Amino acid sequence: MEIRKVAISTLKKLGCQPEIDKETGNMYFKYQGEEFFVVVEAETIITFYDTWWGTLDLDDPLLDNLKEAINQTNMNAMPVTLYSISENENKLGVHSRY
Repeated sequence: MEIRKVAISTLKKLGCQPEIDKETGNMYFKYQGEEFFVVVEAETIITFYDTWWGTLDLDDPLLDNLKEAINQTNMNAMPVTLYSISENENKLGVHSRY
């Protein structure tokens, strides 16, 4: 069975309502209050993303500590935690990928 079909079937069994982006083929779904998206990169590779699950103001004095904690965690654990910066919103957003 195609990996995308397996993923959709599994998500539905979990009670999710996956939606497919017709342009990219990415899947989007909500689970336990979080919004995820899934990228099928090959016949056997699926990457799950949980985006913007945490934020911090760019002028927060603990910003450098958070960046360092994310970098240290990524050396020793899965899933990968990463961050992006929205200068328009003056926020650092925390994301996960597995």
